[in-house]
Amino acid sequence: MARIEPVFMTKGTGGFADGIQAPVVGLIEGGNFGYAKQWAAWINNTPYTSRPLISFLLEAPLGFKLLPEGKTHIAILRSLVETIRHRINGLGHKLTVSTDQNQAFGGSGQKYEVFTNVTEDQLNVTMSFWERPGLAIGRYMRYWIEMLMMNMETKYASISTVAGTADYDAMPDMYSMSMLFIEPNATMTKVVQSWIGINMWPKTSGDNEAKHDKENPSETRELQIEFSGIYHYGPGVDFFAQKFLDSIKLINAATWSEEALHGNAGLDAMVASSRMSYGETVRNISRRQFK
Repeated sequence: MARIEPVFMTKGTGGFADGIQAPVVGLIEGGNFGYAKQWAAWINNTPYTSRPLISFLLEAPLGFKLLPEGKTHIAILRSLVETIRHRINGLGHKLTVSTDQNQAFGGSGQKYEVFTNVTEDQLNVTMSFWERPGLAIGRYMRYWIEMLMMNMETKYASISTVAGTADYDAMPDMYSMSMLFIEPNATMTKVVQSWIGINMWPKTSGDNEAKHDKENPSETRELQIEFSGIYHYGPGVDFFAQKFLDSIKLINAATWSEEALHGNAGLDAMVASSRMSYGETVRNISRRQFK
């Protein structure tokens, strides 16, 4: 069945699709709520379905570089925000129009409404983590806050107690990170929308509640860490983000054909030397055949 063209908007004409990396579906065809549905335009009526965000650490806090284990701290941070977080919430862009309707429109009670301002919503990004043994993630967040931002007792950054950190000047790039967030299309080849976040630092080290309850003695723990941030988005950011997405080579990265976990290792030596096995039961039956 032929599509009703154009399915996608033409770019480069000064319209709202200009500069967008992913194809943008046209809005003229595909309306199904007039007199009756348009059978021939069913392709044009395809709904949008989102895909998981991809996150990249662009810059780590400069303060970490001054610490003896700085390389390790940065490696942990990259792992946390790129691969360990299992949920990211709070990214978007929404404009709000403020209005004034003081002027009456006649005597019936209707008001003449005019716009007075346009603002964008403040974004509050939260990343969720499943805590690891030893409360590793919560301890890392607390270390970040107290070492680079403020110690809860002294009210000074604890980095000043570490030798060789005199270059720490407490400016925001010393304690904050910068990140790139990409929402890709269904094939993970084009940027649908993206954000660059700067001045990102944790607002909490996460909940840490111990308790006694023998009816429910153990439970996993989810940490929800809200981050401060200022976020840049638009076609220019999407162009930058597309370069990052292009750098991820998907060819031959099929998870279905990935090598088995044990590879060529085979059986563990102690397992192989044990007497009874599934194969041994087969051999036993074979040896005890009635003749």
